[in-house]
Amino acid sequence: MMDAIATRVNEILFQTIDNPTIEDFAAALLTVLPDEKQNLTPDQQRYWERLRELNKYAASYWIWQSHPIGSNSIKDWKKGSQLDRYLYDSISGLVYEMRSLLNLIAEAHDDISEALQQMRSHSGYESCFDLFAAIVTKDENQLLNQNLQPYSEFFLGKAAKNHDLLRRSTSSLKQSEIKHLKQLAKTQPVNDLKIFALQVCKIKAYNDPSIAELFRSYQNRVTLNHDLKRRICSAASKDKILELYSYVVQNGVEKRVGRGCKIP
Repeated sequence: MMDAIATRVNEILFQTIDNPTIEDFAAALLTVLPDEKQNLTPDQQRYWERLRELNKYAASYWIWQSHPIGSNSIKDWKKGSQLDRYLYDSISGLVYEMRSLLNLIAEAHDDISEALQQMRSHSGYESCFDLFAAIVTKDENQLLNQNLQPYSEFFLGKAAKNHDLLRRSTSSLKQSEIKHLKQLAKTQPVNDLKIFALQVCKIKAYNDPSIAELFRSYQNRVTLNHDLKRRICSAASKDKILELYSYVVQNGVEKRVGRGCKIP
């Protein structure tokens, strides 16, 4: 993890928590992601701010779960509007997925680090948190970078179908669906480190019950989040959530293709 990010995470934690755990460090990491970018257009800047805000909400919820002192306003969203409930589900789903990834990496860190060293192209990561931070940092930055391309698009109906395919990708798919899934993979950013780490975990899971259980738990969380995104996009595409809409971004300028005001 970059020194600047590490320093900022430490500052955030030790201002609020006396003896932070590895989960506290992981939560605090989210508050400084995606990385800051220079020379953004107004629309790109707003998108970056929304991603940061969502991650800060997730970090707050994660830390509150470990240190349930006082109230947490995010829990109140469960009783709010449909959009509020979807926001709560999205934030809590992100936290549970991150937590399950952290637990998996903590269990398989030595195996992953050894496999990286055997490639002779990497010295490995000293701690499971360093490995987790490298994976999550790349994920979050890639999410932002998709919006910074000369052209990008987000269509609710298409997104709903894609998330439906992704949630079913571990089960039996039709040949046409497999073909579509492969085409979809070509358009998505690739986190090589994450793919490598998960592949090592998958191999080790055959002979290690602990890794096998944590690997299944992580896969289940990813599947649940794809299902949630499928339901949100499907509802929005049918005008059941007017605050969400399809859009395209060209040369840093966002053009709405639906109604309402988009959230990431």
